[in-house]
Amino acid sequence: MYINHSRIKTYQNCPRKYFWNYEFDGLGGKGLQFPGVNENLLIGTMIHAGLAEMYREGMPDTYFPTLKKTLIEEYPEWEADPLEKNTWEENLKWCAQFLDDYYKNQFAKDEFTCLNIEVPFSVPLGNTEHQYVGRIDMIVNDNGRMVVYDHKTTKSSSKLYLESWHYSNQLLGYVYGASKVSGFPIRGYCVNILRKLKSVGEKRPTDRTCPDCRNGSRKKLSCEKCKGLGKVPISSEELTKQNPFQRESESVGEGDLKRWEHSRLEVVKDIEADITLFNIGCAQETKFPKNEENCFSYGRCPFLHLCWEGDPEEWFNPPMENLCQFEPRPGDYVNDIEKMQKEELK
Repeated sequence: MYINHSRIKTYQNCPRKYFWNYEFDGLGGKGLQFPGVNENLLIGTMIHAGLAEMYREGMPDTYFPTLKKTLIEEYPEWEADPLEKNTWEENLKWCAQFLDDYYKNQFAKDEFTCLNIEVPFSVPLGNTEHQYVGRIDMIVNDNGRMVVYDHKTTKSSSKLYLESWHYSNQLLGYVYGASKVSGFPIRGYCVNILRKLKSVGEKRPTDRTCPDCRNGSRKKLSCEKCKGLGKVPISSEELTKQNPFQRESESVGEGDLKRWEHSRLEVVKDIEADITLFNIGCAQETKFPKNEENCFSYGRCPFLHLCWEGDPEEWFNPPMENLCQFEPRPGDYVNDIEKMQKEELK
């Protein structure tokens, strides 16, 4: 079996969702997908491509051609509709501003040496025939330590979100793959967090109105908080919220990778068992159970009506009218290594 982080995570969150995504063959392909383009995912793909070009060439003037080339490759029809064209011209402009801001305020400060960029891998999972697949954004030499870097576009900056990256199975998997591909021990990972703020490209303020004298409406020379200036420095927490670029790093040892390998193999065994028993017609109604607690955990599940309607003993044969909004994935999608590696941008 070929497997990646995205598919393992999908199965853990809801086995039924895994089935609809990768196993359902009722439309002639292998799994279901929505037609059209996901705007947020495509913007993330464009930012990844621009960063790869930046770290590859070290130059600030190559972003726009790379962004537009990626857009054309992923969405050839983007200019067909005037409204879509206008939307994507604005997206291109925003992505270019974002990368320009990153180049000036983050790239210029980087002191590591970039060794490899966009490294695809497919490596054995433990001593099994299963292949773990992924694509690493960068492998760098950071003061003598080989470290995996992964770019993540997001809107969140909560402490919980930042902390979660110190316990990331996705990044541990990249360290695992990078170690096997390179033949060298990878000692850690760093998540390059890129927040999609509207203020990208604008000068970020370092002070704000004094809450006691309100910058003039009650300005007092005797004000203890601002010393009569009417302004007070922005706290470090507020500065962090304004900054679109943050990084979270974690060291990784052999024990971490062993635990990761064991946990991934356990999930793969469960997936394999569900697929095998379902395909031979053994108690199909009990395989790939739906996890009702997660129907709205990551937004509204796209397969919600497929799971909550129809015959519970024939859930895997939904009425055709419930499938009209989907299209089949290509028949070779499940085992297409290149497509699996692209999934990791999510």
